[in-house]
Amino acid sequence: MKETSTTAHTRLVGVDLGRSPRASVVRYSDRNGVTPAVRMPNHDIIVIGASAGGIPALMHLCKGLPHDLPAAVFVVVHTSPRSPGMLPKLLDRAGALRAEYARDDAPIRHGTIYVAPPDHHLLLEEKRMRLGHGPRENGFRPAVDPLFRTAARTLGERVIGVILSGGLDDGSEGLLLVKQHGGLAVVQDPIDAPFSQMPQSAIMTVDVDHVVPVAEMAALLVRLTYLPAEHGAPTAAAKRDLEENPVEPALKGLSALVSQTHKGPPSGLTCPECGGALWELQNGKLIKYSCHVGHTYSVHGLLASQDESLESALWTALRALEESAELRRRMAARADRSRFSSVADTFKQQAEEAEARASQLRKLLIGPDALGNGGAHSSGNGGKRSSGNGGAHSSGNGGARSSGNGGAHRGSKAAARSKRRPKRAARST
Repeated sequence: MKETSTTAHTRLVGVDLGRSPRASVVRYSDRNGVTPAVRMPNHDIIVIGASAGGIPALMHLCKGLPHDLPAAVFVVVHTSPRSPGMLPKLLDRAGALRAEYARDDAPIRHGTIYVAPPDHHLLLEEKRMRLGHGPRENGFRPAVDPLFRTAARTLGERVIGVILSGGLDDGSEGLLLVKQHGGLAVVQDPIDAPFSQMPQSAIMTVDVDHVVPVAEMAALLVRLTYLPAEHGAPTAAAKRDLEENPVEPALKGLSALVSQTHKGPPSGLTCPECGGALWELQNGKLIKYSCHVGHTYSVHGLLASQDESLESALWTALRALEESAELRRRMAARADRSRFSSVADTFKQQAEEAEARASQLRKLLIGPDALGNGGAHSSGNGGKRSSGNGGAHSSGNGGARSSGNGGAHRGSKAAARSKRRPKRAARST
């Protein structure tokens, strides 16, 4: 390591990376030759976000992490509220680290992988983790951004943010905050990712430190955890973020309408989930939209949700037109039986008009140019907002927004390997 002069006339003479899980020892030599040890925290908090195609990448990454990793690992994968909950078991079998679901108000311990449970946001405090049932973000709970931004705001330079394969752009805002608060940003190479939108969005939005294929990521993270997390003065962006965001919406939601604390101009758009007004918020290159109760969307997330709302509205219109046509046919038949031919003719004409409109809508919905067939916001194999391996919102075995058992067939081999690597007891941070 190069010698570095400081204003206190000291000289950096060595960094002992040792085996300490909490801090590196930096030794300075002053003019009298005294070398007191200065404890500096390591990068001991690793937060990982993934969606479509992310489970195989996570298993490969966990396979390369050693049992004595001097860090705690936190994972969010988009899951269904009804997910069977296999992800911790898969990650536990994949490598030497123990993996489990995060528990509310539980202490953070090194050498453990904590997975966000279904239908709960995973949030971090200085020494504990929290589970929140606040508003969905980009249509998901758990979402990646709440984990990243709470880690950034409370743990600062100790954090390493990692974005893996996935659709759309969840995680870009959180990774930006990790960087603004002094942490490191690592992104899976988009060429290496089965679904490249999340990695590409992160690279476009954030000054990323490392872009690597997943095969090289475990070794990189191990090296980074042993580097000292140098504490510097908060950046202007970090100060502004803390001042403008005293409340974490993913924990309890917002009440901006009551408190009149909207942080941006009204957008003229409405929230796809609750129908409330959306405000436009900007942080550097990143734009997002939030309603007054806390539902939050990135640009691409809002577009995808609007597409879903539009499709739902069109199916509703198709159903209404077909029911209207059927009712008018029945009224026409009744008028014919009563020998009111002119009334029957009117009902028949109205039924034909409704059927013609319904036919046009049906072509729009299920024809070759149907809404969502290869649309711009598709992030799966033809399904919008896919977070898994084939089905809409799926990251498991095709279930709705599920991240259940996709990749479970690898479990037997991984289990055999794990028997040769006994799990090590977790260490408290």
